[in-house]
Amino acid sequence: MFKNRKKLFLHIGFNKTGSTYIQNCLVANADRLKRLGFLYPSAPGASYLNNNQHVPLAVVTTGASLHWMRVNPHRKLGIQSAKDDLLAEVDNSGLRNVIISSEAFGEVTIGDEHVAKVLSHFREFDIWIVAYVRRQDHYIVSAYQEDIKNGSDRTFDLEQALASEQYHFFRRLKPWVKQLGGERVLIREFDRDRWVGRDLFLDFLAALGIRGDSWQLARVANEGLDIREIELLRRLNAQLKKQVSGKNAMRRRNQLRAVVLRAIRSVGSPSSARQKMRLSRSQAKRVAEEFLEENIQMLGVERGARFIQVSDEDVSVGTAFNQVECEEDLSIEVLLVLAQRILKLQKEAE
Repeated sequence: MFKNRKKLFLHIGFNKTGSTYIQNCLVANADRLKRLGFLYPSAPGASYLNNNQHVPLAVVTTGASLHWMRVNPHRKLGIQSAKDDLLAEVDNSGLRNVIISSEAFGEVTIGDEHVAKVLSHFREFDIWIVAYVRRQDHYIVSAYQEDIKNGSDRTFDLEQALASEQYHFFRRLKPWVKQLGGERVLIREFDRDRWVGRDLFLDFLAALGIRGDSWQLARVANEGLDIREIELLRRLNAQLKKQVSGKNAMRRRNQLRAVVLRAIRSVGSPSSARQKMRLSRSQAKRVAEEFLEENIQMLGVERGARFIQVSDEDVSVGTAFNQVECEEDLSIEVLLVLAQRILKLQKEAE
């Protein structure tokens, strides 16, 4: 059935599983991949590409009103040719294997009808899905941290997190499994100890059947903040909402937050002193119990049962991370950095 078709490997995320790192590595190694018979379409300025990933292509082929479109409506201009431009590049390459990557294909809102549209758009290809899943207790913490970095001032609520569809990976994969079959949906664990060569990009290549050494590896992005830094940022967000309003309030809040975030990172804590955000033991066990059956359905009995294993290293000593107190010394250090930057700008303006 698929013997004479070109293969299309569609990497759908999920989010918070290093997609940006994979995409940057794919671009950095695009020429070598071509020599091995694999194309990662990444022509500069192409209509199907945005920041090394294929979000515009996902918008066009899923037909979904994705978050990317809602918050950046001006980006819709010119993307209608994304599919045609991509197929033209594929044809011109003469290669038989194509890699497409965007978390937009794996958004929570993607359902049966969206998947059907994607498969229809690429019906001339032999399609394989690649999805990374992250143990839910770690994912919940990472998602909360990302919300704070993006402006939220909410305190952590585990029950609210458990009610979110984004952590139900098996449900999110079902539309793809239903229409392609389970054997064409390659599920990989976001776990360094289980990656080929203990590197995410090498593991991704292995999923595609690509081996080799001396790949050009990108810098790891989106490094997590210290727990005290996150709490300081959460409190800042609350103040920004109160004090910055009116026209362009969101833009001005983002600008101020970015300045403070840079100051926080420049102060930083030495790696030995950093306090990583984690759930308490009871919270981690609650998450493990909540998703056990679903993870077994997704990964099989052996892999699913051990997907979330709560050990002494996996949990914090004491209470849940949202009860942490932001240390006064850290706040003062950040204020000093900001003051120094203001003085520097004043001197430059004189």
